[in-house]
Amino acid sequence: MQMRKIKYLLPLVLSVCCLAGCKDDNSDNNGGDNGSEISKTEGYYADYDLDLENAFLATELQKMCFEKHKNYIPYSQYNSYCSKTSSGRNSIEAVADGSRTNQWFYTGKEATGYGTREHVWPCANSAALWTHSGSSTKDAHNVDYSAYIGGGSDLYHVRTAATKVNTARGNSKFVDFDDDEFADSRKDIIEISENNGKYILKTLGCDWNEKSKAYEYADKAEPADQMKGDVARIIVYVWVHYGSRGYVPEGSVKNGGMTFKKSDMCGSLSLTNIMGYESLDKCAQKLVEWNEIDPPSEVEKLRNTTVQKIQGNRNPFVDFPELMEQLFDQYLD
Repeated sequence: MQMRKIKYLLPLVLSVCCLAGCKDDNSDNNGGDNGSEISKTEGYYADYDLDLENAFLATELQKMCFEKHKNYIPYSQYNSYCSKTSSGRNSIEAVADGSRTNQWFYTGKEATGYGTREHVWPCANSAALWTHSGSSTKDAHNVDYSAYIGGGSDLYHVRTAATKVNTARGNSKFVDFDDDEFADSRKDIIEISENNGKYILKTLGCDWNEKSKAYEYADKAEPADQMKGDVARIIVYVWVHYGSRGYVPEGSVKNGGMTFKKSDMCGSLSLTNIMGYESLDKCAQKLVEWNEIDPPSEVEKLRNTTVQKIQGNRNPFVDFPELMEQLFDQYLD
């Protein structure tokens, strides 16, 4: 293993040592010793070159994501992994938090249910990659509930969220309202929160509809500082795994009597479709900034291991957040 990889692994190993010595009364519900699983990441990355940069790194990481991603979860089975089951098994969110309740994305509200499904990268902005036309059982975004698999059902990507926050955010792109280009519109920004929630979502162009008693879709949204890194690492994971990054995966996956070619899971995902900036440079710079100001928490690291047990792959930007700067090196000053 090269020196850079050892440097990246050191903080992870130290955190594992701390986690291994801190067990609580929920240890029987979180799938075993997460620490021992996380300590295996060195072997997980052993066959891949993490010293590459820019497009070369994107191709290498995409290759790794597809080679390691063995179990593709159908969209219709999402709630069986992200809510309580009849047998009492904790959900992914509860396991990762080491608790008996879920933490909803954006707001941090604790609840026993999964709320609603939030595509951090919205279906409408996915160049139709999160949709499938082979079934009559679809939702408003044309998602095939009975069989769909791919980026739109990836457990690293789809998160549990409060319904009103999910609705208010809608298909809006992420921005930082402190940036100069939003100075004239800051007076119109509203904050969406959830009862007892730890975090908020700032939105622009989002109005309360008195008739429907719900928020109308926002044009732009900004996650709280404590969630910006989480959002950035999910976005870049999706961009690498399912975008056109130079690697063409072979093989297919069958589900519900349908066959999904892995190559069809990839498409023209652009960062300008998820970030509210016109230039790719600014999108990349903002994602790197968010990744730096909000590094991976212990909960995020544990969730990485929990999902790996289900899908087989990891989000490399949670293990090695430094990879994001290498990935976008050409766009940084």
